Amino acid sequence: MHIRWPPFLWAMVVLVGFGALAITRVPAGASEDSTTTSIANVKYDRSCEKSSGTESQIQLDECAYKELNEVRGQLRSELAVEASQFGTPSVTAVQARWHKYLIANCNTFSGAKGGTAHPMFVDECELDLTINRLIDVRESLTFNPIGH
Repeated sequence: MHIRWPPFLWAMVVLVGFGALAITRVPAGASEDSTTTSIANVKYDRSCEKSSGTESQIQLDECAYKELNEVRGQLRSELAVEASQFGTPSVTAVQARWHKYLIANCNTFSGAKGGTAHPMFVDECELDLTINRLIDVRESLTFNPIGH
C-alpha cells in the first residue's frame, strides 16, 4: 500500500528536518564562541568550521570527522572510568548496543543519502549523539542512589 502525501506535507517534513539539523548543532545549554563549543562540560575545537566560503566538501567532511574524533576520545576516557566502577563486561555490552543504535539512527536520519555531503551529515549526527552519550556516562559516574 502506497500512501500519497500532499506536497505541503512533504514541505513541512523537509523544513522540520532541516530545522532539527540546525538546532542540534548548538544544543540547548551550550555556550559557544567562534572556536569551541561547550555542552555540559563537553568541549571540542570548532576552529575548522570557520568558513571562507571556498571549502570543498572533502574539507567539510574532514572538519566534521575531526570534531567527532575529539569527542570520541573524551567518551573513551570516561568509559574507562565507568568500566572500573561498574565492571568492563557490562559497560562493554551497553556501549556495543549504544553503538548499534548510533549507526542505525545516523544512517537512517542523515540527509543527502548517496550524495557528497552524506558523510558530513552522518558525522554531525554521530557528534550530537556522542555528546549526549558522554553526558550520560558522566552523570552515571556522579550518580549517588543513596543521597540522590
